[in-house]
Amino acid sequence: MSWKPQKTKHLKIRLGAVAIALMTAGCAGQNVQNIGQFNGGIIADEPRAALVGRDVLAAGGSAADAVVATYFTMAVTYPSGAGLGGGGQCVVHSFDQKRTEALVFHAAAPISGAGTVAVPANARGMFALHARYGISDWSDLLRPAEAMARDGHPASRAFARQLAAHGVTLSENPEARELFFDASGLPLGEGQVIRQVELASLLSAIRVRGPGDFYSGGSGQRFAEASQQLGLPITSADLRRTRPAFQPTIQIPIGEDLLHFAPTAGSAVAGHLWALLDHRDSYADASRVEQAHLITELGRSARQAASASIADYTTLTESSRLDRVLASYDPASAAVSAAATAPA
Repeated sequence: MSWKPQKTKHLKIRLGAVAIALMTAGCAGQNVQNIGQFNGGIIADEPRAALVGRDVLAAGGSAADAVVATYFTMAVTYPSGAGLGGGGQCVVHSFDQKRTEALVFHAAAPISGAGTVAVPANARGMFALHARYGISDWSDLLRPAEAMARDGHPASRAFARQLAAHGVTLSENPEARELFFDASGLPLGEGQVIRQVELASLLSAIRVRGPGDFYSGGSGQRFAEASQQLGLPITSADLRRTRPAFQPTIQIPIGEDLLHFAPTAGSAVAGHLWALLDHRDSYADASRVEQAHLITELGRSARQAASASIADYTTLTESSRLDRVLASYDPASAAVSAAATAPA
């Protein structure tokens, strides 16, 4: 989908209504397809997942429906970016309800606190998103992912590149070798078929019985037992206590617009940086060379301010605070950046 820039008094900011799969950063390919009177878009790091989400939107599904279908498809076709074992956050705007809120479902540490593993939260987070904003049948949204896992799908260029980059690490895991490597021990390449029968079985259970089966039913018990056999301290109690939560967003006024961020430390940093760059036209009035330096230096200040204000995000946009941060910025130090980035 093409974003349409809209001018405010201060910054050119790119706004739009886009359904975004969890933890995605770009879109695959440059082709744009028009579907009748359909008006919407989906962005994903893996092309088959994006097409599944597009089809959901084209069939009349909501943006939440498209996110759910895209996410579960990516759990099959691009597990390195959106596997069942992770967590995430969504910022959702309902035009009908005139409401914008955040859904937070982070993958938390086990009760024991041991190791570096986190408890999966994505499936329950997607179910919560669908319960509040979905209009399509839950089961229908998971069918494409389940079919791809069971019947197999050609590895996309995006996932093949991930396999090639991390092949050495993955090859140490017997299950990963069986799924993602050929008979000669090489990572599967673009176009080679990947089948994940056990994943299809789990997706079938989540599709038919909902994610409750994974977090408090038989599937969850088997997952916990398998995790412990691998030395991972995840228990059935860890899965049962996993709860997504809808929360108010961090709201950052930028010119005539209002930006919404999830209420997390990382989002607070991004929001505070936006406010700093917009305040008193600090970014708009800077030269192209200084703009890059400005982002770097103010980004450091934003990280410090956000971590200190984690309990009260409203202070991040106080004019007096923004003035103090900008007063500490030294434009002269941009000379180093200028020398490094100026055209020859």
